[in-house]
Amino acid sequence: MGEDPTISKATEVILELYRIPNLYQLVFYSWVGVIGLVVNTMTCFIIMRNKETHTTINSYLFSLTISDIIILVLHFPLNFQYLLTLSTNLNCQFG
Repeated sequence: MGEDPTISKATEVILELYRIPNLYQLVFYSWVGVIGLVVNTMTCFIIMRNKETHTTINSYLFSLTISDIIILVLHFPLNFQYLLTLSTNLNCQFG
């Protein structure tokens, strides 16, 4: 971090402090993403395979699990990218 003379020592300390929570957030979001994908995929397969589960309520549950899978697949990579760039671009207004 000492290569850039425009960054003050206080800014370097803040940058270091932001890297630690971002690592914990990345690990936490990874677990949430993996568990969410597994549970939602299992729910979809259970509803699709069993004829007894083809009810109105379960069709609503099926659509919710599909939308949750789509959100997990689309949101988590963007969130990871945001968390990774946040720790290095704190001095940028649009980071």
